[in-house]
Amino acid sequence: MTRSSSTRSRAVSGEFDPISGLLAIGVILGSLSLSLPFLWTLTVMVAGLTIVFFINRWLREQRLQRLRRQQLLDLSPSEFEQRVALLLEDLGWRQVTVRGGSGDRGVDITAERDGLRFIIQCKRYTKPVGPSYVRDLVGALQIQQADRAILVATSAFTRQSQLEARGQRVEL
Repeated sequence: MTRSSSTRSRAVSGEFDPISGLLAIGVILGSLSLSLPFLWTLTVMVAGLTIVFFINRWLREQRLQRLRRQQLLDLSPSEFEQRVALLLEDLGWRQVTVRGGSGDRGVDITAERDGLRFIIQCKRYTKPVGPSYVRDLVGALQIQQADRAILVATSAFTRQSQLEARGQRVEL
């Protein structure tokens, strides 16, 4: 969702997108290159630069993603819960309350969105989150009488976790 909205805002604001520019130049030169050999060489060079640009951009995004993840892992569990709560507030959620700590009964954050009451469990893990956490959250969903539940993690979810969440009112 974030990626498409930032692309949309760039297009609306009229900012220049270098990738689109390179692709447009490549298409124009490619169509002209059929009659002029020099333009064929130029087209290949532009295509090569475009590929290098895409690879460099992808590598930079991967590096930034690793750095952001490491920053989250460096937080304490309560700091991570606070960070998630701040993100929810920034996204327009209402009644965001951090409840984490011992005795939270499987609920770190409660919040409301679109008239629905959500419970959120935060896991600051390096290894994939297993299905037992999803089952625990489903139980907490019933006990807390919430409409939906979200399991937020710094790591991936196992296939079993994803299957466990399917058909439940739980988002991973």
